[in-house]
Amino acid sequence: MIAVSPDGRSFVYNTTAGLFIRNMGETEAHIIPGTEGDLTNPVFSPDSQSVAFYALGELKKISIDGGTSLAIGPAANPFGMSWENDGTILYGQLNGIWRVPAAGGTPERIIPAESGETLSAPQLLPGGKSVLFSANSSGAFQVEVMPLSGGERKVVVPSGKSARYLPTTGHLLYFVESTLFGVAFDAEDWTTRGGAVPLVQEVRAAFSTNLANYSVSDDETLGRALAEAEWDA
Repeated sequence: MIAVSPDGRSFVYNTTAGLFIRNMGETEAHIIPGTEGDLTNPVFSPDSQSVAFYALGELKKISIDGGTSLAIGPAANPFGMSWENDGTILYGQLNGIWRVPAAGGTPERIIPAESGETLSAPQLLPGGKSVLFSANSSGAFQVEVMPLSGGERKVVVPSGKSARYLPTTGHLLYFVESTLFGVAFDAEDWTTRGGAVPLVQEVRAAFSTNLANYSVSDDETLGRALAEAEWDA
């Protein structure tokens, strides 16, 4: 699983040996000292200086320079995870979307899953009042938004999953089968504008969650895992 840093200068990916990081201007990746082991779901901090990940029933974080990892909170293997600008981490679990302070603390469920569905790939939309996520019921995915204050969920993209909103351009990326699409999106009223455009084909899905394996930086640098399991950035 791949994560591109918000500043677009590096990316990390997990292996059975640990987390590897590579700067965009270099040709070789190296392991982050202190992450040796089978870890999953790496995500960068908003300042690009730390990485959160899942290991052995816990969410943890570590500096990109390595060292001792710090516990954030208990969790099962996440169905997608994001480290938000408000200092919280959102992640999917079998029973809904959860939130925990990145500094560590008690997780809270902010969006419950309905019977027979799994929620995944959460992202806090600008303003911090609503969450973008994917819902999977019996293998049928759709992208939805729900206000944190409660209320009804709204379907944004039928048949899509693994969505990511790009605030600098006002576009929504999402995944259908093995293709990444983009469409203009109004984050205030949660509506798409115009037609969707295919951007990248043959994007690999993560084996454990079936979520699209891609990541986008704040400057729109895109990293993805190809279907042939080659890396590109």
